Amino acid sequence: MPRFITVTRQVIDRIVRSEWVTTFRQVAKTFWETVTEKVPLLGWLGKVIGFIWKTVVKPVVRWVTEAIRTLRTWVENVVRWVVERIQDGWNYITRQIAETIREWVEKVEWTREWVTKEITVPEVVWEMKTVPFFSLSDPATMRRLLQLGATVGLAAISLSMCATFRPTLPPNYGATVTAAWATGEACAYLNLTNTAVAVTQTAMRSTPTPTPTPTATRTSTPEPTPDVLDRSKLNERANKFYDLYLAMYNDRSGWWWKEYGGDDGFTIKDFMAIMWSYDVQLDLDIVRDAMHNRAAPICSDPSLQCDPTTLEGSLTYLSVFAQSAFDRVNRWQPGMNPATVMDNNVPNKEIGIKVVEAVLTSDVKFGDLDRMAPFDYGNISLDPLYAEMVAHGWVLKSIPAPSGDTFFVLSKCQWTFFQQVKKGEAKLTQQDYNKYCP
Repeated sequence: MPRFITVTRQVIDRIVRSEWVTTFRQVAKTFWETVTEKVPLLGWLGKVIGFIWKTVVKPVVRWVTEAIRTLRTWVENVVRWVVERIQDGWNYITRQIAETIREWVEKVEWTREWVTKEITVPEVVWEMKTVPFFSLSDPATMRRLLQLGATVGLAAISLSMCATFRPTLPPNYGATVTAAWATGEACAYLNLTNTAVAVTQTAMRSTPTPTPTPTATRTSTPEPTPDVLDRSKLNERANKFYDLYLAMYNDRSGWWWKEYGGDDGFTIKDFMAIMWSYDVQLDLDIVRDAMHNRAAPICSDPSLQCDPTTLEGSLTYLSVFAQSAFDRVNRWQPGMNPATVMDNNVPNKEIGIKVVEAVLTSDVKFGDLDRMAPFDYGNISLDPLYAEMVAHGWVLKSIPAPSGDTFFVLSKCQWTFFQQVKKGEAKLTQQDYNKYCP
């Protein structure tokens, strides 16, 4: 039924907005003005018919249209609820199957040993190899010891010869004695020095230097922890979003760890990306620009006072803007399994990540934006006024959906016009629309 209504409405809109219908209207208008000039009675009759059309027919048509739209929205909500219940039931069944398999693996011995088999990784350690100073069974060592003994013996003989040297005293012995004793002392010093050098060199040759073996050092990776936010900077909605994030972080078996978790764990950015992916399903630059332009001006509202460039402010903005995400969080209660509300049906993973970055870099001011800059998006089921604006073409972009819930993007001036109509300060007419979007 909703599909038939949507297709019928689209066909009628295309016919009404076609070029030949517009041309026919202009020709008919010119013809009618010419006829009424010659026959005033027809002009008066046309005014009566126009009055009846505006006061009777048009309100009835509007009422019927609203009734059909309300019915369609109700049907879509019922279908969505049924699909979510089916998805929740399927998730419950899969969890039960997984738990049964896990219990079976733990009970059966051979499967437990096979699944939990440890893989031993060889670890290289630093080692210092000590070589013995003497080894009597080694011929090379014995040869070096004999050389050392011979060197020490020759040094001792030389030293004794120099030390016992006594020259014969001549009659004028003064200068001769002094020179002889000086020569003896020099000989002793020289022999002693040579002996020490020879002993040192022989000992160094006989004692090999131990060489350390280089090894790899195992480094431990710190366990990731959840992002800590200042709860005093979060409103009531955002605090509930944060509680759900912590519950998802602690559930390591959830699909979000496999799809979004990395070396840094499951971060609050990953959580917000999932939530934005539920709300935004079209990867369009115009949608990301709308989020970038809208976050800072909306957060500057006195009722929020949030900074979208911070994690706390970005989460607060998500909690007040993404209604579909809040509906999920509102169904979740502490102690429940997060998978009951966080089903793995994210149509586009990348769009959520892009929207998170667009919001975190939002530092624009509302007054600095161009009047036709993208500023808002949604579906016509959110408000009947959106459907009227889409029908009049007062949107920046519209994309029909198979369900009939057309997706649209509003510019800055179109969003302002919508707000003024909601407040009753403007009417849904072309004249008032031109005041805000000339």
